[in-house]
This record gives sequence, structure tokens and C-alpha cells, in this order.
Amino acid sequence: MIRRPPRSTLDRSSAASDVYKRQVPILLHYVSTENALYVSSFFILSSFFVCRNLDKAGKLDIEVKHVHHNKIKLEHGTTDLLGSFSLSDFFVNKLIKYLSILSFIIITIVTLINFGFYVEVKHHSHTDIELAGFISKFFALGRLLALLIRLVLTGRVMNRIGLKFSLLISPIILILILGYILINSLLSNNNSITSTLYLFGLAAVLSEMLKTSIQDPVFLSMMQPLSLQLRLKSHAVVKGVVDPFALVFSGIISFLFVHFTKGTSDEGLNIIALSGLIVVFIIVWILIIFLIENEYVRTLVKAISKRYSFGSELDITNERTKSVFLEKVKFGDQSEAMHTLNIVGKRFTPELSEIVLAGLENKNEIVIRESIALITHLKLINAVPLINKMINDESYLFILPDLIKSICLLTPENVDESEIYVNSDNIELSKSAIIGLMSSGGISAIVVAGQKLIEMINSPYTIIRKTAAEIIGDLKTNSFYKPILKLLNDEEFIVVKESIIACGKIKNKYLIEKVVKLFKDIKYEKICIDAVSYTHLRAHETVLDIVCRLLLEKKKKKSNNFSIKF
Repeated sequence: MIRRPPRSTLDRSSAASDVYKRQVPILLHYVSTENALYVSSFFILSSFFVCRNLDKAGKLDIEVKHVHHNKIKLEHGTTDLLGSFSLSDFFVNKLIKYLSILSFIIITIVTLINFGFYVEVKHHSHTDIELAGFISKFFALGRLLALLIRLVLTGRVMNRIGLKFSLLISPIILILILGYILINSLLSNNNSITSTLYLFGLAAVLSEMLKTSIQDPVFLSMMQPLSLQLRLKSHAVVKGVVDPFALVFSGIISFLFVHFTKGTSDEGLNIIALSGLIVVFIIVWILIIFLIENEYVRTLVKAISKRYSFGSELDITNERTKSVFLEKVKFGDQSEAMHTLNIVGKRFTPELSEIVLAGLENKNEIVIRESIALITHLKLINAVPLINKMINDESYLFILPDLIKSICLLTPENVDESEIYVNSDNIELSKSAIIGLMSSGGISAIVVAGQKLIEMINSPYTIIRKTAAEIIGDLKTNSFYKPILKLLNDEEFIVVKESIIACGKIKNKYLIEKVVKLFKDIKYEKICIDAVSYTHLRAHETVLDIVCRLLLEKKKKKSNNFSIKF
């Protein structure tokens, strides 16, 4: 069963910190921009005392899971910030390492763009109040646009262009804007400072907006093939360690840039030189994306092989993920293919029908049967040509009943062709055809199958009447209780047994009295209890189901007590 992983404490704290960070521009009305650095420094120093108190209280103890083959060993320890450090041990997984590097670069670029823009705005602002007001309006506009894009476009964009191209949107847009600034400065002697400032401001708005609306959701999707423990670790590494160091690195770069470049006096910051520096970082950003894509595919293959429980944010509609799923369904072993089909079945969209059909090409019988069952359940009409081809292929005789059931359900309009299977001398083929036609919903199909079913109920042959009870049970139609009432009175034990089992599947209140009467016969006692047992009714049982089950179990208990006393 695929379950969404629980949100960790770290995820919630990261979300809370993001909320607080976004309120900072509003506070600039009350705390001047020049004093903001002192305020932030105070909170940074305070965090060290809080961290020390948490460490003393034992709240920073961690549980590390070491996996050796099939054995799992749990060890408890306390984080040692000053102990031995190894990058391979720290990142554990290559995908986590590449995602961390990418996050580091993105934070650096966004910070440098904002730095350059704010310096120029401050240079052109006459008062601190004007600067604070501008920053507040600027942030409000950026967050509003990010919210609208995330609500309207993010999911559609990811589904349409895939993870890799979603990650490439931001660097391509930024490199176009900054590249225009650089080219314009080289070709034009009268470069307008105002137009350059507006373009840089556009880059600042877009970088913040795209990070919130595109980059962060895609990051979350990229982490889904990891195991639950590694998924949580990746959040901890990226949000808790790498991002803060990226901010420190950005500060150092900004300081060195101001110190070693010209244009820091009355002329303001050298935007052209800063644009060139950021373009270099963007090129590295693009290269890292391609490394991440390759590692993502390898991690996804490994996750399917080990049958990890994927997070609900895993995007299985992008081309690379689909290609991995196709390969696993076609050529993977039984466990891999079944696990993949299970994921696709739970998250099915029309774009994934190709993966379901690929299961028919697997060499494993169980995988083929599961694929046929999924095709039947999802009513994939585009599977009809392939199923007809398999029906005419003698190498698929071992699954012919499954194929017949599927084709009859998918093509109820072809009653004449289906009727051949309905009247077949092979009882299994006839059974499959009747179930398929009765489940199809076609009026003509139901009439043809219903007539044959009535004929089977009244058949003089025991095996045919037994099969009729099996068909009614497999259909699980609540209104089909009258034929079962008739079969419950059959003289043959095997027919009555199958009819009782069918009662537990169709769950009709008019069958309770008859089942209770049969319970008095010792040869039907266990069958009656099994018919209304936990496996049949517990999951979706109604009040009548509960009454029936408890009544039978109570009678059995009294019967056992009587036997003991006797």
C-alpha cells in the first residue's frame, strides 16, 4: 500500500521559518533598513543558546538506521557538531548531494540578485522610509504572483514538461534577462541605468517567484524515490544545513564583490559585473540539473527494485519516470513489475495507460494476469486490439479466461462475437464471458449473459449449477439474491457450499435467514461462518452484515459450550 509519508518536525519548522522570513519586509516600516542587520544578528546569537539548551535536554538525540542486507539495526546517539566529518557519510546518497549543491547555488543566485537590486534601489532612494516602503511593495507583489502561479500553473507545468524542464525554467529565464543586460552594455555606449535597474528588478521578482512556485515543488518531487529515512534526511540537509551555509557564502561573495569592483561610491553598484558573475553561477546551475536527472532515474530504479513506499508528490507522468516504469513493467521481475503496476493503478491517469499495457509483454504469468485485471478494472478501451491478438495466439492459452472476461467487458457492443464464448463447451471460458458481459453495462450484453446464466442455474449438471453460483458471487451484485435462494436449496453439497460463499459476497438481507438455517447443519457450519467472516465483510460491512456475523458467531459459541457441558 502506498502511503504519503508523515510531515516531519523539520518540515513544519522549515515552513514556519519561511512564514517568519516573509514578514521581514513588513517590519522594515518599524525597524529601519540600517538597523535590520543588528536585529538579525541578535536572533542568530540567540539561536545558539536555544540550540545548546536543546542539546543539554537531549532533544537533539537522533536515531540512525543502519541497513545490512536484510537485517536492520537501530543505534541511538547524539549529534556531535565538532566530531569527525565525512561528506559521503553526511549526504549518504548521490541524489541528496546533487540536490544540496543545486539548492546551494539557487540560494546564492537569488541572494546575489536581491543584493544587487536592493543596493541600486537604496542608491536611488532619498530616504530610508522610501526604501522600506519600496521593499515592502516589492515583496508583496512577488509573493502574490508566486501564490497565483503555484495555485494555477505549477501542477500543469510539471505534468506537461516534466521535472528536468521544470527545473530549467528559472535558469533559462534569468540567463536571458542577465544576458540581455550584458550584451546591451557591450553594444550600447549610452546604457540607461534606469532600464538596467528595471531589468535587474524583473530578475529579482522572477527569481523569488519561480523559486517558490516551481523550484520548491519540483525539489519535493525529486526526493520521492528515496526511502522514508533518506527523504527526511534530505529535507534536514537541504533546509537545515546547506541553505544557511549558502546565505553565508552569498554574504562573503557580496562583500568581496563590493570590495574589489569599482562603482561602489556615488555611482552605485557595478550591475554589469554582478550580472556576469551571476551568469557563471547559472551555467553551473544548468549543468547540475542534468546530473540530478541522471541520478534521479538511477534512484527511481533502485526504489522500484527495493519496493520503497513512494511519497504522494512523486510525478509519474513525466517522460523519464514513465520510461523507467515501462522498463520495469516489461522486463522487471515479478516483484518489481507488480509493485510498479500497483503504483500506477493507485495514481492512474490516461497518460499512464501505456505502462499498464506494457505488463502484457512481461514473461511472468502473474504480472500478465495483474495487468489484465488492471485493464479490466480501468476499462482501457485502447487495450482491445492487443487483447484480441493475444486471444488468437496459442501461447496465451493459460490466461485465455482472463482475456475473454476482459474483452467481453470492454466491447459489450460485439455481442455476436462474445456469444460464441458464452456458449462455449469450456465451462471456464463461458464463466469468464458471462461475468465480462454482465459487468459491461451494455443492455444487449446483459440480456445474452443473463439468459445463459438462467440456463446454467436450471441445468441438470452439478458442475454447471456450481459455476452459476460462482458467477453470481463474482459479480457481487446485491440484487441477484433470488437465484442464490434457489441454489441454496440444491441437493448437492458442492452447489450449496458455493452458494453460501456467494451470499457472503453479494450481502443481501434476504439471504440472512436462509444462511442461519443452514448453519444448524454441522456440515455447513464452518462455511456459513467463513461466508460472513472478517475477510469478506469487515472492510465494508453494513449493519445487517454485522448482525448476521455476530448472530452466527454467537450460535457457534453456544454450540461449543453445549458440547463441553455434554
